[in-house]
Amino acid sequence: MVIQHSRPTGSRVVSTLRLCVWLGVFFTTSLRLLLLARANDDASNQDFFQQVHSATEQRGVIFAAEYTGEGFANHSGGIQSGATYEGLMRLSLQLDLAELVCWRGATVYGSMLYPAGEGLTGQYTGDFNRLSNIDAYDSVRLFELWLQQKFFEDLFSIRIGQMSADQEFYQSTTSNLFINSCFGTFPTISFNTNLPIYPVGGLGIRIDYRPSSSLNFRAAVFDSNPGVQDLNDKHGTLFHLSLPSGMIFIAESVYHVNPTKANRGMVGTYTIGGYYDSRQYTGEFVHPVHAANGGLYAIIDQIVYRARPYVDEKSSKQGLSIFTSCSAAPNDRNLVSRN
Repeated sequence: MVIQHSRPTGSRVVSTLRLCVWLGVFFTTSLRLLLLARANDDASNQDFFQQVHSATEQRGVIFAAEYTGEGFANHSGGIQSGATYEGLMRLSLQLDLAELVCWRGATVYGSMLYPAGEGLTGQYTGDFNRLSNIDAYDSVRLFELWLQQKFFEDLFSIRIGQMSADQEFYQSTTSNLFINSCFGTFPTISFNTNLPIYPVGGLGIRIDYRPSSSLNFRAAVFDSNPGVQDLNDKHGTLFHLSLPSGMIFIAESVYHVNPTKANRGMVGTYTIGGYYDSRQYTGEFVHPVHAANGGLYAIIDQIVYRARPYVDEKSSKQGLSIFTSCSAAPNDRNLVSRN
């Protein structure tokens, strides 16, 4: 499927204007902080960008810019042979309100994306899962914009605003190294629900509870209609919230094996979670109409070999790790029921 850009409409113009305002505030603030950092930092023997990062971070401001570019070629099979290049520009700004306005434990975070280029999936391979995990509709878009408040140090936190669930939930340190999209969000989620995931953020509330360094419980509720990246939410400014249309609940518990000399640094992470979508489900393969949907997932991430003995946190991480994951959903209402 080839996506073509349509002529601007009234709603698109309004969205673009709102986005321009966000961009103006974002870059004006960032530029001002960069100039202040350069003027006040005396560490002239360090790289300028290191000076900027250090100075702004001390003031409670962290600005990050990241660009990812990749090229792929399909030599045989699929739809046709050919090659593509695509890139992703990601800008983010994090404000520590404790440093800026003496609001202890509060953080404001915003990020924007600009994916550009055609992925290999649509025109050449036609694979079920998208081949690249940065493949998205070409548009400048607001990705996340949220406020987080921590309580009792890091024991409990609550986050509210526009978020993407795949930035925190069902994470695997090892699988995140791979660029194929199937190593990210489970197909049982991405094909069967409207959970907000890259490149679309959705309105919601997330809570996180960490009773110890080994245990972590988190849960979130999102609007069940965050928008479609190439239709009604091309710039990430839809901010849709409608309780009658449905909500998506997701929760997970994570157990961390922390590195010690006794376990020789063989750390691991074990995750189990589930989700529930309250929307009605119907479609060509769904009979009869179902009142809701949901599923379960599990992830194991484990280091099995270290090239050098573990001494402390500064020890080399070179070694070998393995991971496995699985998910399941009812097969009477889901295009993908096992993964």
